[in-house]
Amino acid sequence: MQANLFDARHMLQLVLDHIPQQIFWKNKEGKYLGVNRAYAQGFGLADPAQILGRTAFDFHPLEHAQAVRKDDIAIMESGLPLIDREDAIQLPDGGNRWEMRSKLPLKDVNGEVVGILGLYEDITQFKQAEMAARENELRLRLALSASNQALYEMNLATGLVNFSPEYAVITRNKTATTLSIAQFFEKIHPDDRDRAEHVFHAYLAEELPVFRSEVRLEMQDGGWKWVLLLGAIVNRDSRGTPSKILGTITDISDLKRLSDQVQENVNRLRDITDTLAEGLLVQDAQGRITFVNPEATILLGWN
Repeated sequence: MQANLFDARHMLQLVLDHIPQQIFWKNKEGKYLGVNRAYAQGFGLADPAQILGRTAFDFHPLEHAQAVRKDDIAIMESGLPLIDREDAIQLPDGGNRWEMRSKLPLKDVNGEVVGILGLYEDITQFKQAEMAARENELRLRLALSASNQALYEMNLATGLVNFSPEYAVITRNKTATTLSIAQFFEKIHPDDRDRAEHVFHAYLAEELPVFRSEVRLEMQDGGWKWVLLLGAIVNRDSRGTPSKILGTITDISDLKRLSDQVQENVNRLRDITDTLAEGLLVQDAQGRITFVNPEATILLGWN
């Protein structure tokens, strides 16, 4: 009987020692009754037996150990578990180790609370990846804001278009976050809509390398703003049919106004040079003729 009990305990410890999560159990006074190898290694110890009979105050700074003990007492008194709490542990080198912690009251066969059972999981790599993703997202948001751009994700399966927060800034519509594809194209000026839809469907049919269209987009106040729509297929279903498009909406209204002003000035200059009684001829640095007015062609006998 005793041999069977020893074998069962040995097998249980063997299983626990091969689990990557850190597992421990304590009595009501906070003394460790058992830990697995991963928990011991978290303290730099090779043998789990080195922790038995000791408390959190033997391994943690006073402030942290007091917080651990406070948690344990609250769990034992309330009988309520603490599930999946994320904690940052200060390391000697100044860095942090992130842990996902779960604790629950340990009860005997009579249902009396006799201690704490805990499970810790090192999620440092996950948290670092999460924080890096947040930092990259912040950088993207700053870049989009600085360049007057918004992102959109068009789900061709559901027929919905989701927009990044910058879309609300461009369109002055603080509530616009999701539209149907049909509603999205309805926001385009009637004079530009057919052209944009033609380009869009030509791209889906793989007749164009990218979806690109300059259109006027309706604002919340009823006005119009010139934008550049760009998009590319980023996902296809099992049959190869496009299912998702990711793209940008760029505010080019200032650029369009500048372009119109430049063209207006060019037209005015053309009107002036076309009415001059003198011939006007312009050459570049290599001597190539880049401009002549009508009078110059007459004087030189050119067509």
